[in-house]
Amino acid sequence: MMETKKEIRERIFALREKMPEAEKRAGSRKAVQRLLDSECFKTAAAIYTYVGFRGEVGTDDLIRAAWKDGKTVGVPKVEGAEIRFYILNDFTKLRPGSFHVPEPLECPVAQEEKALVIVPGVAFDEERNRIGYGKGFYDRYLCAHPDFPTAALAFEFQVLKQVPQDDGDIRPQMIFTEKRCIV
Repeated sequence: MMETKKEIRERIFALREKMPEAEKRAGSRKAVQRLLDSECFKTAAAIYTYVGFRGEVGTDDLIRAAWKDGKTVGVPKVEGAEIRFYILNDFTKLRPGSFHVPEPLECPVAQEEKALVIVPGVAFDEERNRIGYGKGFYDRYLCAHPDFPTAALAFEFQVLKQVPQDDGDIRPQMIFTEKRCIV
């Protein structure tokens, strides 16, 4: 019998917590470098990305590389039941927001069309199915922006054989881990 989303979240959160910081940093650097080397990153004018939190693959290097390449960087802010992306030009503009996740403060709304969206996730599978954090923010956002290319960053242990899916769940087009790219 397949684990429930809740059971998978609990198991992956525990694994992320136990992961040594040096290993998290090294794995994050490798996964992000795979994304930076990809055509989807190179051709994107804008990157909308989560800000790494609670042991996720870190996105600071991704954000710095996008700035260096002159790309617009948007980071999400929870507004009611939705997320909206705001332009981030400086890490000092981030403050703990909803669920204590770093959010932009006093930043302009990001309005790029077809930005590459980096989708967070707790767990994924070989078919690119995704278990998020359970609130559906990214699923709703991507449903409203179906033409935006999507990618996810994950540690290899977050890629499982199979994860349960619901009708509204949206799969990223690519998943970059420290070991590979799943397309």
